Amino acid sequence: MSKFGTKMVDAIKARELVEQLVVDNIGMLDSYENELEKQYRSELRNILKYVEYASNGNSLPETKMRKYGGADGCTEYEFKSDHLRLWAIQHPGKKIIILGGYKCSQLADERRFRALKKQFISSLNSRR
Repeated sequence: MSKFGTKMVDAIKARELVEQLVVDNIGMLDSYENELEKQYRSELRNILKYVEYASNGNSLPETKMRKYGGADGCTEYEFKSDHLRLWAIQHPGKKIIILGGYKCSQLADERRFRALKKQFISSLNSRR
């Protein structure tokens, strides 16, 4: 079974804490950033600014952020750019970035996001 945790995203300075999911000591955002093609790095920086903006209590247009309630009652976020996507959840007092992906593989990435989210929440519940 995978080991889950979180760690702060140092690039985001906001009122609300923003963390990334860590699976087996690998930060999901860090891994995504390292595997990202060079041409998309500026888009990722823009998406992180959207996350920061939203984490400061501001609203974004639906072209930049989609907020919706998950089937499990957990608020989910999809931050968007032309080619990239970041999926996050709301946890009490913080946002947790779960997964990054591409627009062209959005449906498969979204399924992976939900599977990781479910495993992460289950791991939190088993610690209690």
